[in-house]
Amino acid sequence: MRRLLAVSRVLDVRIGGSAVIDQAVVSGTSFLITVIVGRLCGPTELGLFALVISLWYLVLAFLESAITSPFAVFVHRLADQERSAYAGSAIAHVIGLSFIATALVGLLMVALYSLDYPQLALVLAAFGVTIPCRLLRQFARRFHFATLNLNGALVLDVAVATMEIASLFAIYFLGSLS
Repeated sequence: MRRLLAVSRVLDVRIGGSAVIDQAVVSGTSFLITVIVGRLCGPTELGLFALVISLWYLVLAFLESAITSPFAVFVHRLADQERSAYAGSAIAHVIGLSFIATALVGLLMVALYSLDYPQLALVLAAFGVTIPCRLLRQFARRFHFATLNLNGALVLDVAVATMEIASLFAIYFLGSLS
């Protein structure tokens, strides 16, 4: 019995440690991107970036409340075959949400451009292009958490963080970061 308890504690520490490291990667990347935009683009662009990121958190909250939280709760109550179907259904909902969010951002972009806010409209355009990838990444992350595959979530987040930061620096060195 003692041996089983010791093994379970080690596993809990490993799972908890992976979750903490994963969150550090995600939060650290977000912070680093904000610093890069603020330092390399200036305060006006940082303000525009902050407005658009606020919109992203609104979309993310909808994803969490409508799709990923119910998925995390109900996925363990299903048999293996039903689990796969439920995961496929959740992915279909994420894709649908990405189309809706992209369309709404597009409408907002057109409205802002017509109201003579071209800079914010351009930032929204860039954001709109990334919505499907962002939502699928977030769902994949939550899927890994729901299935207790925290190492998979960590690998995903490290890969995305590397690509995001490398892309920002590449755009900067090409002289196109604004």
